[in-house]
Amino acid sequence: MKKHSSSLTARAILGSLFLIVSVALVVLAININVLDLSGRSGTIHAAPSPVTPIRTSGNITFAPATLIDTQRTEGEPLNYIDKDGNYWESGPFGFSTAQSWVHRSTDGGNQFNVVSPIDLRPNSPPGGGDTDIKTDDQGNAYFVDLEGPAEVDCSVSNDNGNTWRKNPACIGSAGVDREWVVVDNGTDHSIGASGAADNTVFTLVRNAATNIWFVYSSPGSTGMTDPTGGFVFEPATTTSITTAGSPCGEPFLDPVSRNLYLPCVASSGAFEMFIAHVNVGQRTGLTFNGVTIPGSGSPGNLFPVASVDTAGNVYAVWSDKGSPKIY
Repeated sequence: MKKHSSSLTARAILGSLFLIVSVALVVLAININVLDLSGRSGTIHAAPSPVTPIRTSGNITFAPATLIDTQRTEGEPLNYIDKDGNYWESGPFGFSTAQSWVHRSTDGGNQFNVVSPIDLRPNSPPGGGDTDIKTDDQGNAYFVDLEGPAEVDCSVSNDNGNTWRKNPACIGSAGVDREWVVVDNGTDHSIGASGAADNTVFTLVRNAATNIWFVYSSPGSTGMTDPTGGFVFEPATTTSITTAGSPCGEPFLDPVSRNLYLPCVASSGAFEMFIAHVNVGQRTGLTFNGVTIPGSGSPGNLFPVASVDTAGNVYAVWSDKGSPKIY
């Protein structure tokens, strides 16, 4: 039977495609299962292409707001995210109520529960003034509350806030105001005695009458039977920090540079960052030096804000008294 020329052409094309596919499969099989010189099988991987960092440029969106508590009112709320991604929120209700609250979320901020064995403040009263809360790399939580114009109480929880132990006057000084807590986790982050040994809890307190800030330190907690860690504080600085009338913003420690930063409105009226280098395990002898932020003008009376990224770069934000601008 005579074969049509187009049929022959089609068969030739199909044969060529089959041959190409077969060779490709053989090459693929060889690439997947290659024997090295020692006779062990391995895999050939293509060199990765350079990855361009993704940088957000506008159009930032937020999830719907979460109502933390429908019963407990507070002012100046603070939000903190621990090493495990849990959210901690704290704020005072006022001296007249002797109450301050702590809430915690374990689901990315979708739901918060009050951290208290009796659904009130986490520890025993008095209190109700400025608050702050932080955790360390051991999972211990440190809570401070202003009990009045004369003392700050310090509390420690070693079980995610289920129970608390309190020193009712860990820091006592006339005119104390706006305390902050900073935790230095050192370099050993293992869970246990060695990981806790290089931890330090710093508490910074302002004297409202003199606008002088005082820095105190305590070892990190080693567990539920530790009577010192997070409870007993001693002066940590060799120099005083004098600022303008407004309180300084929240301090922070950069584990890369080992610097402790305190963003303030200085006595000169400019945004000034006070910086002290902290060696691992160092709790006393800190010396703060002030650095004026260039072009900061006249910051407003709101807390100046600063933060640091994982590479050690420091970022500062402030409002200007003479305009509604944010820098």
